[in-house]
Amino acid sequence: MKKFLVGAAAAAAILTPCVASADTNAVVGVQYANTEVDDFDLDSYGFNGGFSHDFNNGTFFQFDGEYGRLDANGCCIAQSSGSVHYGVRNDGHALAGFVSLTDFFSYSGLGFGVEGAMYWNSFVLNGTIGHVDFDDADFSATHFGVDGSYFFTPNLALNASLGQTEGDDDLDGSWTSYGIGGEWRLSNNPVSFTLGYTNTDYDDFDIDADTWRLGVNFDFGTGSLRERASNGASMNGGRSLGRAIGSLPL
Repeated sequence: MKKFLVGAAAAAAILTPCVASADTNAVVGVQYANTEVDDFDLDSYGFNGGFSHDFNNGTFFQFDGEYGRLDANGCCIAQSSGSVHYGVRNDGHALAGFVSLTDFFSYSGLGFGVEGAMYWNSFVLNGTIGHVDFDDADFSATHFGVDGSYFFTPNLALNASLGQTEGDDDLDGSWTSYGIGGEWRLSNNPVSFTLGYTNTDYDDFDIDADTWRLGVNFDFGTGSLRERASNGASMNGGRSLGRAIGSLPL
């Protein structure tokens, strides 16, 4: 899984400038996050990447993935997720399905789901329903997520998110997350900066977590953040499902 994500992100970064067009786009980034869970802190850092291509018949394909290292109590744990998406997209909306792989501690889960997006001039709304099954750990989870971004300018966005996850089998519980953040892209430059905050309430575990996330992204093939949101690697159902599982304080 690690080699797969590293290779895919590197390929997107290297090859996309050579083939970039209005139909082919990519984004690659690095990120750092700090999470406070009760009386201890967790630090994580890693990278993410996505590649999207629109076909002439109105359909599109997207690959995206994240790989991170979680430092806790002097030890390190690798966490990663990757998703492939296929669907239809036009100027007003998108609808797709996805299949994902999520590595969490020493367990690996297979996920799938549906996702959609609505596009307005200054606002983009995304929604997803996903399910992941960890056969080797005998637990599964179903995730519902929605997020929206308001664009003050094509390169300055404020976003908010809300998610609910229901665990089954050996993970009989639920947790709710909400977040707020923003992204700013430099003028006439592919570099953008992100800042976000997420609170996660584990209803059945009596645990509350606060996460701050910083990131830097590099866009290939899109001229603005708003253009990426409706024409780039912006479908986030797999990432939303992977982060919901990755937030578990196990």
